[in-house]
Amino acid sequence: MDNYIFYNGSRIKNLQGQRFGKLTANKAVEIKNRYAIWECKCDCGNIRNVSAKLLNSGTVKMCSDCARKEKSIALMEKHANTKSLNKEDLTGRSFEDWKVIKKGVCQNGVQMWECKCLKCGSVREFPVYKLVNNTIAKCKCQSPAYRLLNSKMGLLTVVGVINGKCKCKCKCGKEIIVSVSDLCWRRSCGCMDDIEKTEHTKLALAVNKGQKIRKDNTSGVSGVHRVNGKWGARITFQKKTYWLGTYGKKKDAIEARKKAEEHLYTDFMDWYNTKYSKSAETINEKEAALKELLQMTHEGTITDYEKELASHREEKYSK
Repeated sequence: MDNYIFYNGSRIKNLQGQRFGKLTANKAVEIKNRYAIWECKCDCGNIRNVSAKLLNSGTVKMCSDCARKEKSIALMEKHANTKSLNKEDLTGRSFEDWKVIKKGVCQNGVQMWECKCLKCGSVREFPVYKLVNNTIAKCKCQSPAYRLLNSKMGLLTVVGVINGKCKCKCKCGKEIIVSVSDLCWRRSCGCMDDIEKTEHTKLALAVNKGQKIRKDNTSGVSGVHRVNGKWGARITFQKKTYWLGTYGKKKDAIEARKKAEEHLYTDFMDWYNTKYSKSAETINEKEAALKELLQMTHEGTITDYEKELASHREEKYSK
């Protein structure tokens, strides 16, 4: 038997005489969606047309009548297994973090069992087949929100859990609901910003020497801000920012910023002006000489000697 045959001008794989479950391929009847449709005979005697794709993949292995019969048999077996499981006594047995306390009600032919969590003591009902197959859900105490109960995050204290989120009480007395991910950076209900700005207003004015503070500044000091739960300090000079470090306490960050400002606005500026003043004059002289040379060359008013002198001046200032 050849592996391939031609049918209606199409080259198809020859499945004649091959068995696929209860089906035996007899002949090709048509080409549909680039696949050959084969007429198959079931062991029960029924005829069914099946695509070669479904036959080769094992999706179809019998006729429709046999499929319905097998499905009903499987349902009957499942129901029988459920009945046998319903008769078992699971009282006192442990399944993962749950312990069966007592027998519950029977819902839709499935026995329910009341279970108690071994860690937090919460009670919940599970169907018998989930207990036996170890497909029961975990207790809520295993979720990240419950693990943070009674923990403190800055001024916030986790006092409860609502829909997977943490219910937190601030030190000021206000209660807010925060997600677990937001608790990684949030430390108050919003009152901390106002408190810090009030406490450090005078210090900010002294350090910043009258400079305006941004509205979103949480420290009250320019150049001091939050960095991953700590305080960072930085300073900017000549449009370039210099990092001064990260500190656990805000006072240390403010002190580092203050020292940097004292150094920058006193000794450093004097040194900077002294070093770069002559260079600025040299640059200005060079630019003026080149500008004059280009203007004279363009007008054609210089001699060959003057051109040599001009080239010498250009080489001198270009070094």
